[in-house]
Amino acid sequence: MLKCRKLGGISMNTLVLLLVSIIVGACIGGLTNFLAIKMLFYPRKAVYLFKRKIPFTPGLIPKRKDEIAASLGRVVGDYLVTPEGLSGLVSSEEFKRKAEKKCNQWFDDLLEQEIHLEDIALRFWTKEQVEEWKGKSIEWTYSLTNKGIEWLWIEKNWSSKSLVDIIPNWNDEQKENWAQTAADYILYEIGKELQTERGERILKNLTGQLMEQAGGLMGTLAGLFMDEQKITSKIRTVVLEQLDSPTINNSLYQFLYHKISDLEKKNLSEWIDQFSQHEDQLSWLTEKTNALLKWEKWLNRLMEKPLKPLLQSNKQWILKQIPVMLNFLLNQLSKNVEQIVEAIELPYLVQSEVEKFPIERVEEIVLSVSGKEFRAITWLGAVLGGIIGLVQFVLIISYY
Repeated sequence: MLKCRKLGGISMNTLVLLLVSIIVGACIGGLTNFLAIKMLFYPRKAVYLFKRKIPFTPGLIPKRKDEIAASLGRVVGDYLVTPEGLSGLVSSEEFKRKAEKKCNQWFDDLLEQEIHLEDIALRFWTKEQVEEWKGKSIEWTYSLTNKGIEWLWIEKNWSSKSLVDIIPNWNDEQKENWAQTAADYILYEIGKELQTERGERILKNLTGQLMEQAGGLMGTLAGLFMDEQKITSKIRTVVLEQLDSPTINNSLYQFLYHKISDLEKKNLSEWIDQFSQHEDQLSWLTEKTNALLKWEKWLNRLMEKPLKPLLQSNKQWILKQIPVMLNFLLNQLSKNVEQIVEAIELPYLVQSEVEKFPIERVEEIVLSVSGKEFRAITWLGAVLGGIIGLVQFVLIISYY
């Protein structure tokens, strides 16, 4: 009963002192922890007073940024991203399943778009980088072609080989097929050319020359009474009929057949001498082959070709190949992951990237991970400060 009366008899001053002690202690504890956390990042740079650096400037993280980057690189390279861990990841069925699902989704997205191969390249590179890649690819292709020709001409001694040696299973039937194919092609191209504007001009010139060569009375009468356009048309009709006739076709076939028979025993070096007086046969052959192939034209056509028709027509085959290719690539990656990690020098890569971070970015990363914990530390400091204030008040009251 006595204690209760004493408790009930606490004066207003005592109660205010109690509250002030708790509040002041809480403020000191919370503010101290808050400042300690801020001092991790601030100030960003060293502060000088009378040419003397003020202690604890710059903050801990700005001051130790390089050491933190090095430590983080070692932790990531030695403990977090290890060859064993990566190998186990890419070998797991779950990872393969997700990779296959992603590839299938990417392929389905391609089927819904009207894009070209160049459009896909531009998703990863700039226009300048794509053009640079195309230039290097064309240069590499020509270089590979030249090396291949040189290898065949010198290493395989094609310069001294004939058609019989080079073409597999060369026989009379092949020779006949070559001659007939060439005859059909030549006659078809001539007929096609005669029906163009250029062919029209050729026939008109031919008609004019015939009328001029006729001379005399016949030439004069032809010029007066015959229309040049009609004559040209009739000549074209006659020529086209002759080109379609079996007689002309057979005559050209016989000529080509005998020509091939004469050439089949000659070696390639003698062939080239017939077409060119070039002293260096290999250079001439390389030059003509490159002019014929025109790799830049083929590459541009490939880059501009729509992908959708090609992908759509081969959809089922591609879908079957995706898991096969993925399995092969992931197995190769798993086998060589240690060499890959060593080659990219992961610890050094992490360290160099962290060193490039502005300190604001480092602060943002740390706070994004530990922001809640920092706030909890601040409030914990306030709570502990309040408790200390309460204990201090009790000790003071007990003393007095």
